[in-house]
Amino acid sequence: MERKRVRVPAAEQIEAGRLRSGVPAAGDLCVCKRDGRIVPFDGERIRRAIAAAFRAEAGLAGGEVLSAETGAEADRIAGDVAREVLNRAADGDRPGIESIQDLVERHLMAAGRHAVAKRYILYLEERRRVRLAPASR
Repeated sequence: MERKRVRVPAAEQIEAGRLRSGVPAAGDLCVCKRDGRIVPFDGERIRRAIAAAFRAEAGLAGGEVLSAETGAEADRIAGDVAREVLNRAADGDRPGIESIQDLVERHLMAAGRHAVAKRYILYLEERRRVRLAPASR
């Protein structure tokens, strides 16, 4: 019996936040930074940002660990965002940082985590202000 080859989109080949063998490494996918630089996609940055928003909402300090359940939810949402980024890249899109941040917001909202999404948005706004502020001398 001959096996039929079926094309599986790269995003469907992600398992637990890591690419399975046979799929281009995450480093092969690049994103466009605000300053125009092209850098390798790093899904871990998405996971850290989402976890930080969950910690902020829970009133935890930066080094404190989320509960296992909340950590798993943050990881799931980060994986969903990474899959969507990879799907878009497979369609020829080079994601920009802002579009990835928009995806994070949408996925947090879709998960019913409105307060966490608000914390995430407030953090992004603070970072924007810091970027725009004249350098201290």
